[in-house]
Amino acid sequence: MHELVLSLCKVSTAKEERKSPKGKLLFSADTGCIECVVEFAGSSIPLSNSKRTGKLLGALPNGEHALVVDQSLNITGIAISPFPQNQLLANVGFGKIEICFNGIEICELFQGECFAPRGSGSSRGLESRIEERLGSSNSSRQLLETIEQLQTKAVELHHGCTIVLDFKNEPDSLSGQVLAEPLDLTNENNLRIASSMSSVDGAIQIDRRCRLKAFACLLDGMKHDTENLSRGARYNSALRFASTRQDIIVFVVSEDGHRTVFDQDGEVTPDRSLTSFKYVVQSAQLNLEF
Repeated sequence: MHELVLSLCKVSTAKEERKSPKGKLLFSADTGCIECVVEFAGSSIPLSNSKRTGKLLGALPNGEHALVVDQSLNITGIAISPFPQNQLLANVGFGKIEICFNGIEICELFQGECFAPRGSGSSRGLESRIEERLGSSNSSRQLLETIEQLQTKAVELHHGCTIVLDFKNEPDSLSGQVLAEPLDLTNENNLRIASSMSSVDGAIQIDRRCRLKAFACLLDGMKHDTENLSRGARYNSALRFASTRQDIIVFVVSEDGHRTVFDQDGEVTPDRSLTSFKYVVQSAQLNLEF
């Protein structure tokens, strides 16, 4: 994998006093077009020096500032927004990196892999899958909005969560705490209750009518060929469970904010092709070899 991607991945996983780095990196083939409010003197500061890069990110005043990285992947100073057009911007945080070009997120780097951003064609494809099962675009959007709210809250509270969306008229009976009466999650108070329940070990189960059926559910299943031990128990248990069930989709969000979706065919959303990433790097006229 290219030096740039490797360096970014090292930066995203480096920790300083148990805290993951957070901040912006601005890449430019011509740093002369960028007005730095601070310029660094002395020897080069390579982006690949993840510890030092993490310290420098921690020194940024706020989200309007970014470390400037030149064509040789050395950090040269600090710039303040608005940034020039046609520059590659990397938002570092929560163990992942969002790559943006002219204000549009084009991919996400997480654990050495490149994923399509949320709201991309992959996500629209997911909405289509849900709509096919429900026969209603309004219902599918309501479900996705509810799941998005639950996942966002889980990330904010740093606990992650697993959500089983069951499309059957009679949802599967899962091993967990079943509710005597399902909670309508279109109700804001009920959504807050569901959000709290999602912090308990296990998954929450939602039916096709956007109602919470159960929480603290154990997800079991047979060993799967595409398991990834580095992704943890939440990821792999969801993969096993989804592969053995029909008419369900499992949404997983980790504590650091990475999101994955599974159905019976495996992982739904990731796009491991670096095609779009290469294109944007080339558009930004960064002289980098892949």
